[in-house]
Amino acid sequence: MISYPDENGETVVSDPIPVNDDGSWTHDIPREGIDEGDVDFVGIVTDENGNPVVDGDGNPISDTETATLDRTAPEVGVVITDNGQDGELVLTFSPDTDRASF
Repeated sequence: MISYPDENGETVVSDPIPVNDDGSWTHDIPREGIDEGDVDFVGIVTDENGNPVVDGDGNPISDTETATLDRTAPEVGVVITDNGQDGELVLTFSPDTDRASF
């Protein structure tokens, strides 16, 4: 499970997240409802019943990662000087961006 704060400061807790055979897992976190800025995401290891798994000292096994949420659209400016040649201009964004958003 992971938890993170919503825009009101309330903690949102996910349902248990299945782990793949290779030990990896993924979970999509919605951008809506979270304030921009640094956001702490806490992952908690649970058993099949959703109970926290503890370490040798009896503490729940967890990890915290901080990510920065930035919903501000980038400013893009392109200046093309006419040099008398014909061609095609292709812009590529990473990560891939919905071109309709510009």
